[in-house]
Amino acid sequence: MKILDKDKHVPYIKGQIALPEVTIKAVVVGVILAVIFTMSSLYIGLKFARTVAASIPAALLSLMIFKAFKKTTILGYELPWNNRTFRTDVFIKLSREDLDLKFKMLDCYKTQGERVFMGKEYIYDIARTRGLQIGKKYAEAYEAIRIVI
Repeated sequence: MKILDKDKHVPYIKGQIALPEVTIKAVVVGVILAVIFTMSSLYIGLKFARTVAASIPAALLSLMIFKAFKKTTILGYELPWNNRTFRTDVFIKLSREDLDLKFKMLDCYKTQGERVFMGKEYIYDIARTRGLQIGKKYAEAYEAIRIVI
């Protein structure tokens, strides 16, 4: 049976692309928030002899700041260890080769190896489950936070 071009899988994020982990925008926002929250924590500590944990508000504020950049599609990846809800809005078909590449990449995170959700069996099973949801052998699911077309 001949495979039509429309059936050919084209990954949304190609494996050959090196996405930056640190960007100028992230560093600038991080430095600004660090200064603001450090100064406010210092003020409260000196004035009232109490300190506050500023890391969570800073993280939430940084997420809100990045949401202000509205020209970007944001897909939330399924994180099994800390989500109470997850909407499977977007599915991307995977091949066995895609899974093998994913396993190879995950092997780089040696300190995370003991976690159940980093295991090959778990990732394989979740890919099969998501694939069943769309009638394919394997897939990944994402939550659409914002889609820009």
